[in-house]
Amino acid sequence: MNTPITRMLDALMAHGSSPKKRGANYAAKCPAHDDQRASLSVSEGSDGRALVFCHAGCAVEEILTKLGLTLKDLMSADGRHTGGPVATYDYKDRDDRLLYHVVRFPPKEFRQCRPDGKGGWLWNLNGVKRVLYRLPELLAADPGEPVFLVEGEKDVERLRSLGLVSTTNPGGACKWRDDYNEALRGRHVIIVPDNDEPGRKHASRVAGAIKGVAALVKIVKLDGLPEKGDVSDWLDAGHTADQLRALVEAAPMAADEGGLQGRPLALCDPEPWPEPVDGALLANAILMGITRYVVLPKGGAVALVLWVLHAHAQDASDVSPKLCLRSATKRSGKTQTMTVLSHLVPRPYPSSNITAASLFRIVEKYRPTLLIDEADSFLRDNEDLRGILNSGHTRRFAFVVRCVGDDNEPRQFSTWCPQALALIGNLADTLEDRSIVLTLRRKGPGEQVERLREDRIGAEMEPLCRQAFRWAKDNLDALRRADPDVPPGLNDRAADNWRPLIAIADLCGDSWGDEARWAAGVLSEAVDEGEASPRVQVLADLRDLFRERGADRLGSEVIVKALAEMEDRPWGEWRRGHPLTAHQLARLLRPFDIRPCQIWADGTNTRGYMAEDLRESFDRYLLPSEGPNLPPEVLDPLDPARGKHFGDKPEVLEGDDLADRGI
Repeated sequence: MNTPITRMLDALMAHGSSPKKRGANYAAKCPAHDDQRASLSVSEGSDGRALVFCHAGCAVEEILTKLGLTLKDLMSADGRHTGGPVATYDYKDRDDRLLYHVVRFPPKEFRQCRPDGKGGWLWNLNGVKRVLYRLPELLAADPGEPVFLVEGEKDVERLRSLGLVSTTNPGGACKWRDDYNEALRGRHVIIVPDNDEPGRKHASRVAGAIKGVAALVKIVKLDGLPEKGDVSDWLDAGHTADQLRALVEAAPMAADEGGLQGRPLALCDPEPWPEPVDGALLANAILMGITRYVVLPKGGAVALVLWVLHAHAQDASDVSPKLCLRSATKRSGKTQTMTVLSHLVPRPYPSSNITAASLFRIVEKYRPTLLIDEADSFLRDNEDLRGILNSGHTRRFAFVVRCVGDDNEPRQFSTWCPQALALIGNLADTLEDRSIVLTLRRKGPGEQVERLREDRIGAEMEPLCRQAFRWAKDNLDALRRADPDVPPGLNDRAADNWRPLIAIADLCGDSWGDEARWAAGVLSEAVDEGEASPRVQVLADLRDLFRERGADRLGSEVIVKALAEMEDRPWGEWRRGHPLTAHQLARLLRPFDIRPCQIWADGTNTRGYMAEDLRESFDRYLLPSEGPNLPPEVLDPLDPARGKHFGDKPEVLEGDDLADRGI
């Protein structure tokens, strides 16, 4: 086959350069210099042209001359321009060490390569921390000089040729990352966008991201630019650096644009990993990344890994369990865990306070991963906000309706997004029931973790986030079809919460399915054994009380007195330091359709409760329990066998029966 790429490879073979396949590219010794490390890269462009690049800097024409070829030999069938790069841009870290190249091929194709550590090059940036272009020069520049932030390396070089400090972020529009902010701390930043919609959106997002970091932020609009034109085009049209400085002087502060306070949200999907990802290896890597920095309860690390992958693959599920990080006191690792999660999930939106009105609008517009810290400070008494968070548990009901506009038109807003909440104490019952709950504790004397560095964690976790994004994208259909078995001991809601996570674990393979089912059992049992809702707790205490006393009926006053004497329960100081009353007990039991009745107990007529009337609620809402050890002659009052001694139904005295007994 006589194509540009085969002509180039055949010529290299004939020269003795022996090209070898490396991924989608070929590596060979460059014929234009004494090459010992195969520094010549050859690849095929998307339009069929052959792309040739020597990492030692040899010109394409010189290479082709050595091989007996011309530029025409590298052209595609339609004669389009081909050959080597137009420019190569070096990205270096703050210590002036080369991290990677961005190579520009005509007409506007950009590729990235990094040193492989063996003298060669790899055409990807897997695991390499991205930095701003010309970072060492930016950091060394006079802090009083404005920094021009443009959209491409070509524009940076043009402005630098005029004596202006300039930089850009790799990847172009909408690829700004928060870890770029620090290099601009305290600087006067002038953003000069290209004349198109992506450029304007990019400028707005960057301005919002660096507000509060930079000392001053302005967005400069260049008049007379053609569509998609940039600052280089503007200078080519005859404008000068002095005219640019005058526009900067006249431009308003970016925070004032549009008359809006605050700064816009900059939420973007991570860049997908370029290659398919092995699920088990990814899950293991995320597990190691998380446990480096936080101490978790049994099953907690497994749950976090699966929840992170669920956040990337939420569209495959009809149920989205929330993640609840709770603790008894501060400094138990909740914020640390949230910080790690924020670098692993897609479109993270960390917040320590949020209103109901902003929540559903943020979800509708951005579909973020909500990471709500300090939830105990504002969520407990906010029923509207709790209701919106509750609605996001199942896809079918994940929306709210609000009237908007001058005509009060009803509009639907989505509440469907991954949600994690951290707090001291417990969530409201309805939220906790929809959550995978991890109870965090302070580190013990023998528990050690690494110190989390905010300036490094982003770069460390970025490859894992990108791999998770790619894995979820590749496996959405398989996850949609999955119907995994869940541990039989889980209640219905816990089974719903764990089913999407177990599906992810099964698809990852290795031992992750078994680990997920073990974690589901351990964590669900910990929640069941923890502090229940007051209604369920009083129901459980009533069951124990009836069993301990071997009674088939108890008066209300007897019950509340016994409850108040329980040292590990709240009943002794139920309201403002006062014990639970009979009336308050009745209110707690009313939702179970349990009501006090007139009974004969201890030789008196009083208000109280029959064990038989409580049986159904015990069976429905409490886990099976053997109860305390009772003397063999005392049967469980809730055991059907007890009817042999007390009749089929305990006697309830009402109306005429009371009169017959002279009461």
